[in-house]
Amino acid sequence: MSETEEKKEEKPKPTEAAPCPVYPKSVEKILGILDQLDKQEIDEFDAVQQVTAVMKERKQTKLEALKKLEGTEAELEEVEKE
Repeated sequence: MSETEEKKEEKPKPTEAAPCPVYPKSVEKILGILDQLDKQEIDEFDAVQQVTAVMKERKQTKLEALKKLEGTEAELEEVEKE
C-alpha cells in the first residue's frame, strides 16, 4: 500500500467540544442576583443595589491590579536603564 492509500483509510479524528466559557466571579454573582430576582426572592430595588455593589467591587479590584502593573512596569524600566 502506498502512503496515500493508508491516509485515506484513516478515519478523521472527532473534534472535541469546546469547554464552557469561564465567567469572572462578578458575572457569576450578577447572574445569581438576576436569578433571585426572577424567582421573586428579592425585589428590583435590592437587585439594583446588589448589582451596583458587585460592579463597584469589580472596579476596585481592577484599579488595584492596574496599580500593581504600573509598579511592575516602573521597576522594569529602572532595570533596563541600568
